[in-house]
Amino acid sequence: MWVQEISTNTFDPGQLTYRGWTYQVGAGTPSISLTLTLPNGGFDSASYDLSVYIIGTKDGANPTSRGDVDAAYPHNLTVFSTAAVTSTTFQVRIADVDATNIAVTRRVLISWIAIGPKASG
Repeated sequence: MWVQEISTNTFDPGQLTYRGWTYQVGAGTPSISLTLTLPNGGFDSASYDLSVYIIGTKDGANPTSRGDVDAAYPHNLTVFSTAAVTSTTFQVRIADVDATNIAVTRRVLISWIAIGPKASG
């Protein structure tokens, strides 16, 4: 995999990509958080790149696929931080930008991708 550090491009064959999607049920508060565990033992260190975004929301039943969202619900949600990053886990914090409570019936779907050092799969 090609890696760019500022403006230097290098080929690093020891990089691995993990990706996935999941959801978190609202808590009746303006923010929620969840901790995700990376598959296959994670990375060799906690020094990896991570990107998380909100796919959408679903009310009522749990989603069965990443496209199982309620298109009509205009969510004002954002991923406001990732925290507690270790070589095997990371925490995602989601908030409503208007400080509106995220209903306990609402599921917030997220997608994530992590790229980092792994000597062998």
